[in-house]
Amino acid sequence: MATTMPQWLQDLITLIDKNDYLMWHHDIRVISVFDDIKYDRSDIDILSPAMRKFAVNIFKEFDCQQSRGTRIDTPTKGLRIWLPKPSVLGASPFDITHHHTREKQDIYLLTPTQTAAYWFDHEPLQQAVDNIAEMVKQQPINLLKLSDMLHNKPERQDILQAFGYLRYCQRIAIEQPSMRFKRSLGSVF
Repeated sequence: MATTMPQWLQDLITLIDKNDYLMWHHDIRVISVFDDIKYDRSDIDILSPAMRKFAVNIFKEFDCQQSRGTRIDTPTKGLRIWLPKPSVLGASPFDITHHHTREKQDIYLLTPTQTAAYWFDHEPLQQAVDNIAEMVKQQPINLLKLSDMLHNKPERQDILQAFGYLRYCQRIAIEQPSMRFKRSLGSVF
């Protein structure tokens, strides 16, 4: 990053790093919010009201204010946190940010599945797979939904080859005691 990070943002990232429900992904400037440990391919992939409320409450501690449903304004002018919404309810996690552009310094708040899709769209395949394999240790993703969204896209078939490995990484992570009983924010709040 060319400019120095504001202190409040450094403090926020430190808090996120200690939080069981949030993850900071520096390379892509995304904060992901834990969703669940088990998925069905028909699950809707959106930030639930509980996920949004949890994140917004943490941001408020750092003088961030939600100015509208999809944007949180920060104490530093010019830096915003975006909570993109799908254009249609059953939209692909790959499309969540396609209709919403952010400034270079802005941050997205996404589900883990949306974060994985964002990595696949913005990073070389091996780097994306490595990052996702690391993320699923704390935040599993809906691999079935992602797979379904790619099957009819011949230009994206290389991504599908990584899913066996990612399923293995996620299965191992979910079997860990620290993850086995972790519940979604909707059941916590």
